[in-house]
Amino acid sequence: ALVSVRHSRIDELINNGNKRAKRVKRVIEKQDDVISATQLGITLASLALGWTGELTLESFFSGLDLDNIFGDGTTFGLSAVIAFMLITYMHVVLGELAPKSLALQHAEETALWVAWPMEKFTQLTRPLIILFNGTAWLILRIFGVRPLSGHRLAHSEEELKLLISQSEKAGLLESKESDILRKTFDLPDTMIREIMTPRVELIIISVEDPFKDIVKLVRDSGHSRIPVYEDNKDNIIGLLYAKDLLKYYAIHLENSSGLSSNNNPSIRDILRKPDFVPETMFAHKLLTQFQSSKRQVAVVTNEFGGVEGIVSLEDILEQLVGDIQDEYDSEPPEITKMDENSSEVSAQTSLEDFNQYFNTEFESEQSVTIGGYLVENIGELPEEGETHHLENITFKIAKKNGFRIETLIVDKTESLLPEEEEKQVKNGKKVDK
Repeated sequence: ALVSVRHSRIDELINNGNKRAKRVKRVIEKQDDVISATQLGITLASLALGWTGELTLESFFSGLDLDNIFGDGTTFGLSAVIAFMLITYMHVVLGELAPKSLALQHAEETALWVAWPMEKFTQLTRPLIILFNGTAWLILRIFGVRPLSGHRLAHSEEELKLLISQSEKAGLLESKESDILRKTFDLPDTMIREIMTPRVELIIISVEDPFKDIVKLVRDSGHSRIPVYEDNKDNIIGLLYAKDLLKYYAIHLENSSGLSSNNNPSIRDILRKPDFVPETMFAHKLLTQFQSSKRQVAVVTNEFGGVEGIVSLEDILEQLVGDIQDEYDSEPPEITKMDENSSEVSAQTSLEDFNQYFNTEFESEQSVTIGGYLVENIGELPEEGETHHLENITFKIAKKNGFRIETLIVDKTESLLPEEEEKQVKNGKKVDK
């Protein structure tokens, strides 16, 4: 009971003025001594039971005059065997199994009742406890084993996962809660490049773009933060926040009659400095960085300084709780079968789901969605209505939203192209428009 009782519950009882809880707190803070005292008490009780039990039974059997019937020593031998079997049975059932089961199921109540006698017994036997513990630790040191507190050892990751699974099976944790806890252990092993939005899927603007076009792009995209580059897309100079643009836009409307070719304000002054993080950085470290910097978005770079993508706080949280949909997100990616060979596919469908559905083996270190994979292989952002081939799959760009592909028409047929043309097709060459 003293080992399994929840410390937080004891603290709560103390705050409520429970005096017995204060004693429990003192006892569990010296748990090693209490456990040693308990083991000593169990040993002494076992020896006492064996001694008194054997004497009692020997006295009982001596009255039956068994030595004269079966020979000398019969009374002693029979009483010793029966005493051993009976006392062992009673000791295991009444002294071990039943009390432990009761204590585990009612740890709080039991701890409150046993704390006082355990504290007094520990104080009474402290010299013996010091002697026994010291001797045990000395023997361990002789064999090169470092003595540790056996009752305060931390649980390993695998042990904690097992505890989570057991708690879920026992109904103490909801399935969603246990899933989040398990995913927490995976966060330190998750690299940023695994969760980022890759460069080929980014909506990105040039600092030199016309102000009216920038306003329209931010409005249509639904994103609250957009990276801005100068000269080339590897030179990200800042992040444009939609709320900053709205204020800036309002100010210029108030101070002028409107926006024209002669009134083209620059967004350079309202850009916010971004954090740059390497693609090999682990997710839990980025989470800590976001907390300290009070930012929610970072630009991901490779070893050569080139931009690989964007990662946000939402990307990290989705590793724990799953996809987070907001008012600007479309419905979850899906694949809708149109006829025997054709299907309508969301460009946001993951490569894993696409491969599983179409029995393909598309792989990429940069792209995680089929839309990103298509753009990566084509080498440019396709126009709506274009048709492209990858292996024996035909992709038609059915719908776009600004610079983002939304829907694809996918037709899976056996490739009948000549050898040389098929070689070009595998590289994502455009066939028709």
